[in-house]
Amino acid sequence: MEVLRVEPTPPSNPRGGRFPEKGTVMKRELKIGFIAIVVAIALCLAGSTHADEERGWRIRVDFALVDPGGDTWRSGGGTVLAELDTGVGIGVRGEYQLSRRFGIEFGLLSAATVDTTLISGGATSVDIASFAPLSFGADFHLTPDRRVDLYVGPQVALIEYGDVEVTSGAVNSFSIDRDFGVGAIVGLDVPVGEARHWAFQTNLRHLVTSMESGAIAVDFDPTIFSLGFGYRW
Repeated sequence: MEVLRVEPTPPSNPRGGRFPEKGTVMKRELKIGFIAIVVAIALCLAGSTHADEERGWRIRVDFALVDPGGDTWRSGGGTVLAELDTGVGIGVRGEYQLSRRFGIEFGLLSAATVDTTLISGGATSVDIASFAPLSFGADFHLTPDRRVDLYVGPQVALIEYGDVEVTSGAVNSFSIDRDFGVGAIVGLDVPVGEARHWAFQTNLRHLVTSMESGAIAVDFDPTIFSLGFGYRW
């Protein structure tokens, strides 16, 4: 379990001044993420050919372990203690491979067992906060001439969080705002059989995002480890 403490005011920057507001940082991160994906897609299109026999679709099913990370950001008043447990989930990703080396990916993951505890002003909340990122990105296939397929790439995600129910105190629930995230993925596909349509697959992703409710914001920043299977055609 990781314990995150959000102070009443933004912490001081050891280099001088205050840390930038979360919205400003996220805008910068999203710009970097979008630019990285646009550049990746441009490379995909430049590297693809109509005669490329590697063109086609891949579907991957993920059984995921979600490990929250990051640090705290801010609180509108009072001290808030947030405890985030490792959760599990299931997801599916589709990739259209434009060439031997480049592909465009989209996917959805639903993790429904991220336990969350919030302690603020005597009100304690213990519940399961669902975490569902809808992701889009580009994949760079690093070993196109080998049987095992290793790929990496940038990703952006639109993230939906479920409400957190309060079990004591005057407040009944916290509504967690929708958020955007940026990150990256590294994955490995191991084909099964001579036809190589089916494969065992594993991947590791990291996203930069936060759980926000009103003036309270706790960085979520999950690392997602997945095992599963895939199919290509």
